[in-house]
Amino acid sequence: MVGGYLKLPRFFYLIVYLFLDGFSLLMYNFLTVIKIATITSKRQLTIPASFFRRLALKKGQKVIVSQEDNFIKIEPALNLVERLAGSVKKPTRFKRMSLNKIIDKAKKEYFGKR
Repeated sequence: MVGGYLKLPRFFYLIVYLFLDGFSLLMYNFLTVIKIATITSKRQLTIPASFFRRLALKKGQKVIVSQEDNFIKIEPALNLVERLAGSVKKPTRFKRMSLNKIIDKAKKEYFGKR
């Protein structure tokens, strides 16, 4: 003991510093990633502004909401479209048609029946 203090090896202070520094970083990440939101009586949920900005979401944008175990997953609808692009084969009746013609034909078939 030196002057009322316990003398410890230098490496001990380094280990404590690294632990506290790592712990501080862990706590910072924990506190900045987790946010509290409230579900209203109409089952509406407000996405925290920091998530909204970080994910580059836009007002009125369509999102896909899915359940994975006990979690709710929200992702932009375009992400799903991009993942599925090219995975579905074009029906043979549309083989030699442009996308605009396919859409026009589908609209006529759908709305023509009403």
